[in-house]
Amino acid sequence: MVLEVRDTGIGIDHADQKRIFEEFARAENAALGSGMGLGLSVVDRTCRHLGHALNLWSVPGHGSVFSIELERVGDGTARAGPATRVRRKADSAFDHSVLVIENDPEVLFATRQRLERWGARVLGVPSTRDACRVLDETGVVPDIVLADYHLDGEDTGLAAVAALRDGTGHHLPAILVTADRSESLRRMAEREDVAVISKPVKLSRLRPLIDWAIQTHRGGAPGG
Repeated sequence: MVLEVRDTGIGIDHADQKRIFEEFARAENAALGSGMGLGLSVVDRTCRHLGHALNLWSVPGHGSVFSIELERVGDGTARAGPATRVRRKADSAFDHSVLVIENDPEVLFATRQRLERWGARVLGVPSTRDACRVLDETGVVPDIVLADYHLDGEDTGLAAVAALRDGTGHHLPAILVTADRSESLRRMAEREDVAVISKPVKLSRLRPLIDWAIQTHRGGAPGG
């Protein structure tokens, strides 16, 4: 489930959104005396410790939405989520092959750089067609697919995952990256056995989620 805090204030400029969770950081358009810039850093640090994803959506002049993704407790026993099931050390191996599907060249480059820095072998493409072509030409079956939901035209990350699973004959683990927080999309992804991570992506959340998705499928997920 998602806990949201909304306001209709001045909003946060895109450039400030990248640093707003740092200690003593304040938006350029923040009024004097409106705080020291510690509140959001405390929230961010707490969420990272607890394994909850913290997201921000804001439009200058229209307000902001802060959301925290929480596990739903049913029978009184908390169900461990991906971030808590995989306990990794900072120097743990990340020897995965990852296919990244992202139509924004800058985001694709940055994602590749980060994954390769962790130790992954990465193939990066902008579309479903390119993903299928690369896999057909190389014969490589990735350990996991990391796909942006909104690609060019009517192309989507879910369509890409379906095409790759069909083309390879493998039920590939997959993570959908999206700014769409609608329940309908999450249900659709769940039906397709695709994990979802919201933008802006928290790296502290992404790495354990990739580990969890791969380990879960290797442990006997449907079609694995």
